[in-house]
Amino acid sequence: MKKFIKSLSVIIVLVIIIGLLAGCSTVNKSKESNKNAGSTTLDIKEPAETQKISPEKITVSFFTTEDAVPMNENWLVFKAIEEKTNIKMKLMTVSYANYEEKMNALIASGDLPDLMTLRGNGEAAKKYGPDGAFVNLSANIDKMPNFKKYMDKFDSSANSYKLCKASDGNIYSAPRINDFVWITETYSVRSDLLKKHGLKTPDTFDEIYNMLVELKKFYPDSTPVVNRWGANTFLASVARFMHTGLGIQFDPNKNEYRYYPYDEDFKEALLFVQKLYKDGLLDPEFASTSMDVFTEKQTTEKAFFMYLYFVENDQNTMLGKEISKNPEFSIEPILPPMYKGSRGKGSVVSSVDLGFSKAISSKSKYVEPLIKFIDWLYSEEGIETALFGLEGDTFKRDSQGRPVLMDIVKTTTNPEGKNDIESYYGLYKQEIYSVHTEYSVDHIFRGPLYSKAQKMMLENGCYDKVSPIITLTAQDKEEAGNINTQVNTLRDETIIKIITGEYSIDKVDEFLKKAKELKVDRVVEIRNNQYKKEYGK
Repeated sequence: MKKFIKSLSVIIVLVIIIGLLAGCSTVNKSKESNKNAGSTTLDIKEPAETQKISPEKITVSFFTTEDAVPMNENWLVFKAIEEKTNIKMKLMTVSYANYEEKMNALIASGDLPDLMTLRGNGEAAKKYGPDGAFVNLSANIDKMPNFKKYMDKFDSSANSYKLCKASDGNIYSAPRINDFVWITETYSVRSDLLKKHGLKTPDTFDEIYNMLVELKKFYPDSTPVVNRWGANTFLASVARFMHTGLGIQFDPNKNEYRYYPYDEDFKEALLFVQKLYKDGLLDPEFASTSMDVFTEKQTTEKAFFMYLYFVENDQNTMLGKEISKNPEFSIEPILPPMYKGSRGKGSVVSSVDLGFSKAISSKSKYVEPLIKFIDWLYSEEGIETALFGLEGDTFKRDSQGRPVLMDIVKTTTNPEGKNDIESYYGLYKQEIYSVHTEYSVDHIFRGPLYSKAQKMMLENGCYDKVSPIITLTAQDKEEAGNINTQVNTLRDETIIKIITGEYSIDKVDEFLKKAKELKVDRVVEIRNNQYKKEYGK
């Protein structure tokens, strides 16, 4: 049983890390089908059926990272790309852990692969693009109508152009587009137990506490709240939903960065978690719980309240039903609690993501076809190919002309499928595709509980604005990093001792005084100066 739980929990982590979430356009090759179905896809002109990006077959080197699932040139996705574009991919891969080292070595050699998926926040493109390492996409934007449509679409809401520009004002890598409001997490609760014991769904922090006390009475051997990923994860969620935070964050209401622990609400968040710990409601091993144990506790009768990614509600409910043999077992998302007259807001992933952006070597023999290829990835055909594969092989079409994966394809929404969508076909790999669509995430990853979470968070406005991304100079980055290391180390030591009762809440004031002495305000200044420089605000 533990082996099974461990395996599933690893899958869950991979799903979270690689972002198996998605956006809000319907992908469809058929213009007429889109028209009849009222499609919301961008009205982008597709090339004629006989027209391909490269008149002749070419082979290009493609540099990318790979996760626990190794990249494979024999995947159907590469077969589909070659069939549609005449471009064959020759892979050059590196683990994410070794990405920076490999990237630096390639830059130093001056011999870059033809096409590259860049990690980080597009830093390599911004740093080395102006020096001539990568093709200037800004100078070729007139050849990239599909790419431009998406950049224009998210210019006002996500600062797409500003986000992607290097110091010389040009763009050297094409970002991944999340064409939707991507809310990630909220609290989840064992809803079947609430129903069984006549408890109502909590709507405030006081109600959460009272619910946990009652559940503890029914299950005295439990610790109703379980945490993962270090001491601060659950506390950070409480702080977020109490309208504060644990560090330097961008405040969209004040349009500036600030140090949130200065807020009185930071103390309130600490006091709430301290109370849970004192009363036996928080797992005493909250600071060191592994993912395996985290999953095990919530899928048994040991924990009932946790902070989860939306996708985990469906996955852990399915696992819990299998383990408990209880068909009523259900872990369901709830709205962020009310606090001081308003609800907390869930975090949102930017619609413009440079974490998997694509760049072209300026020395490539195939600059022109690769410019067209990157643009193709933003077209209806390119989106469909990267996410769904080939019609007749991995998908068919519904009555509205939309792609529907065949039963043989295994996904979160079709766990009985034979062949995994990623590891077997190479589809929906974030290293490859350039656009998420709302339809694809609904079809492939959103189970009913994920859909419930997304719907209720959207309808209640429980999502924040996306924080801007800034690029610090090497000097500022080093200075800020040194200060942050000292401040965060002191903060984390203080937090754990307050939660466990070794320190009183008064120690926060002492910590803040020391944080000032360590120059935390200087980091705030550095970030705000860079923000004003990049965004002109």
